[in-house]
Amino acid sequence: MINTLLLVSDNLEDHAFATEVAKVSGLALKAVSKPLEAVEFVAAHGVCAIFYEIASESAFREFEDLVQEKIGLFSDHLDPNNVHFLCTENLDRCLYLLQSPLFGNFVLRNYGDPKVSGAIYGRTLRTQKNTGKQGLGSFLKPGAHLQIVHLASSLQKLEAVEATKKYLQAAKFQTRTSLVIANAVDELIMNAIFDAPVDDEGKMIYNSLPRSAELALAGRAAVEMQLGFDGICVGISVTDQYGSLDKARMLKLVSKSYAADDYKVRLTTASAGIGLATVFRLGGSFVIRSQAKKKTEVTVLFQKTANYRDFKDQFRFLVTQIDS
Repeated sequence: MINTLLLVSDNLEDHAFATEVAKVSGLALKAVSKPLEAVEFVAAHGVCAIFYEIASESAFREFEDLVQEKIGLFSDHLDPNNVHFLCTENLDRCLYLLQSPLFGNFVLRNYGDPKVSGAIYGRTLRTQKNTGKQGLGSFLKPGAHLQIVHLASSLQKLEAVEATKKYLQAAKFQTRTSLVIANAVDELIMNAIFDAPVDDEGKMIYNSLPRSAELALAGRAAVEMQLGFDGICVGISVTDQYGSLDKARMLKLVSKSYAADDYKVRLTTASAGIGLATVFRLGGSFVIRSQAKKKTEVTVLFQKTANYRDFKDQFRFLVTQIDS
């Protein structure tokens, strides 16, 4: 049953969500309610993905202990990239997850419409499992128009951010939500230009340079951005050719806790440097795929909403595929 999505939850919304995910991703759904049932099923059959409801830290520890006892935390039978934790609290309130070798993916259980959210996550899961060449289009509904930008210089970052704002304006996104997304684009591009490049020993090359510095982006330093909207989700992918993002650094970037003032987004300009953790807290979903020493692709997805309150409280997730 390797092509199985195993749901460990007795929550009806989780079941509706997982049913749609399985349908869209082409997996068979198997649902159980007890962690022991789940672990025994995985040990006997193997699965493509596990959706595990986390009601509390103690519930997680029970699952972790069972995995260690019956499968092994570092067993080939259970890849953390295949484990998806369904949580009611934000990631910065579940830091115990990040400290576990089992952590791979996080889903905030504010589904809204479980069918809509399930379709979005189903496309994401299907893309995560496909090791071939993908791209932003695989995360969006079929037929979504994509724009591709190849940055030749670090100074083109501002042009890319402004182009994103115009794109969102044409798609009738509200000003406040457009600026959150534009700032996310700015952050992704800055990370690809200044943080991704490393030397042969893995040390960052440009992290001490001011972000206003001019750098040529050719050869291995090339950076590509893709932008698309399918009527429900806007997606942005930024790809670098270094593959230097490891799991520990990725989790630090996305889960960092900020004081309340750090969540105030500048509404007069992009390039606020708000950080990926704040992008996640303000409604962005992340898919982070990294092949060591080859490339890192970071995709952020936002649903279009009627107002800013719904935007920042929307369904969101963190999906990782970190290959060493």
